[in-house]
Amino acid sequence: MKELYKRLKRIKYKQYLKHIKNQYPCVMTTSETLKEILLGKSIARFGDGEFKIIAGDSIGEKGSKTEYQIYDKSLAERLQEILKNPTAECIVAINGFCDKDNDMQNYRDIFSYFENFWLCYWKKVHKFFKKNYNYGSSVVSRVTVFNENTIQDIKNIWNNKKVLFVVGNGSHFVLEERLFDNIQEAFILVTKGVSTWSKYPEILNQILAFPKEYLIFLALGPTATVLAYDLSKQGYQAIDMGHLSNCYLQYMGERDTPELEHYNEKEFFKKYGIYKLK
Repeated sequence: MKELYKRLKRIKYKQYLKHIKNQYPCVMTTSETLKEILLGKSIARFGDGEFKIIAGDSIGEKGSKTEYQIYDKSLAERLQEILKNPTAECIVAINGFCDKDNDMQNYRDIFSYFENFWLCYWKKVHKFFKKNYNYGSSVVSRVTVFNENTIQDIKNIWNNKKVLFVVGNGSHFVLEERLFDNIQEAFILVTKGVSTWSKYPEILNQILAFPKEYLIFLALGPTATVLAYDLSKQGYQAIDMGHLSNCYLQYMGERDTPELEHYNEKEFFKKYGIYKLK
């Protein structure tokens, strides 16, 4: 009886996933998304965390080791606005429907992580998608982009440019030299590492102090999504690329997952210009 119940639930969930797939927005390939970025466009990415905030949930538990970004109504409203209102200057990017680039197949019963995710969240967030908009691919910052494009195609984004890296304190982001050896100059702004949204005005103002010739590379979770969108309106090219360098190491077979050990801040101070937000 229990097995029959499980089988019926699976059938029901599979039918609902087909329904979601039929309503799901169009999503560019990683190659198409890269081409848009190479034209000078910014990119604001939406992953499961951003959709959780939109739906009213936190990412992790406040005050615990799992805290990443607690729910904030103003952040949720900004994310909803961006998802509904892409601009010519900024690509809004989401996952393809149940992309199989994640490492969590059979996450729950027979369903992958993103199948299970949409079963839980579709009703809460689908109304915020813009109809007839071709979204960019959010996995342009994941290992998929290296599987589908040459490394040089990716490195061309910052070739011979001055780059400001904006990362959270204790971030998993690493400045991998093999990936960024063609930049002209690197500055790193280190800001609050958890629930970064509370520092949004200060972070934005510090970035705006840099000339617009700087490419802004963002690794700040949901806050980066909003920053990329707002900075593009100010005439900057801002790319919300999160774990890109960690995924490069994963692609090279040097890591099993993008979730790496924290960066060595002392080494950052020795080698790069750093502006630390208190």
